[in-house]
Amino acid sequence: MTDHPSTHLTGRPTTRRPARPPRRRGALRALAGAAAVVAGLVALPAPVALAACPAGDQCTSLPDVDVQKVVLAATLDPWRTDDVKTPGAATSVLRVEQALVAKGLLASRYADGYWGTTTTTAWGKYEKSIGQNGIHTRNGLPSPAELRKIGAGRFDVVRSYDVGARVTVAKAPAGNSDDGTEVVNRRTLDMFLEAQRNLVRADKVGKDMTITQGSYCDASCAPESFGTHDGGGIIDVRIVDTTAAGIANRLAALRAVGFAAWQRSNHIHAVALNDYQMAWAVHGVGGAPAPIVDDGWTGYCQVYEWVYKGDGLGHCDGRVASTSAQRTVVTWEDYLAARG
Repeated sequence: MTDHPSTHLTGRPTTRRPARPPRRRGALRALAGAAAVVAGLVALPAPVALAACPAGDQCTSLPDVDVQKVVLAATLDPWRTDDVKTPGAATSVLRVEQALVAKGLLASRYADGYWGTTTTTAWGKYEKSIGQNGIHTRNGLPSPAELRKIGAGRFDVVRSYDVGARVTVAKAPAGNSDDGTEVVNRRTLDMFLEAQRNLVRADKVGKDMTITQGSYCDASCAPESFGTHDGGGIIDVRIVDTTAAGIANRLAALRAVGFAAWQRSNHIHAVALNDYQMAWAVHGVGGAPAPIVDDGWTGYCQVYEWVYKGDGLGHCDGRVASTSAQRTVVTWEDYLAARG
């Protein structure tokens, strides 16, 4: 039997149209959305902006090492009388110690997140191995650049900072430098100037401060300072031009911006906390370990003394437990972050 096309009453043959497939709702929505976009009725969502990587930081998928915490731990941990680790530093310190172990500079049993004297010596060996030879560079304290070098492929260095280039400030008439100028690094000068601005804003007695001794001296520059001014981050501030109230105001202003500061007989001695170019005489104890550059002076443990005993005058004699801190550590970077 042959199939025939159907016919209407008119008798003319007709061909039956094939049924349309049902339209999918998703396709209809897509078409409607596209039309709306074209018509300007619907705005496409803006792309999500990625957070910028802070200057000096590394922002890959590697584990982080907080350079600010590591430098503070390297300054305080070796001289503790207990096993208390610097708060917030242990994980970062451990990663650095593991890098030292990998280079054969530290026995694995000392990779424990505590930057003790053995880690200090190992770090001095590492600094020597990469060609550091200065009092302010082969000093047992890690710099951001050194951490980036040893951490290549192992960890990212974060919360980085820079002490900056050396700058010259005018010498005060009462200064004890024989060349008519005082040299400090940019970070130290910025800290000092901010402390002075804060005194001026508050119109405090003692607001006109003067640096009478700077940093990066040699043995002939300030022999009475016993090597503490040989590296970076150290200044002396005049006090003979003000009253007891003025001295107290200056001490408070310097400490607020990140100096460990205390009064000596005729000046304020101020150490820029976390300056990684400090000489061994400032942050160390006793003679420098063999890998660290020895400038002939013993270490006076000034930062530890200031934090845990209130000043840096004790030469680390009779060290106390690190549970008895008398000072709150505020670095320049902490100050800037709090100020916003």
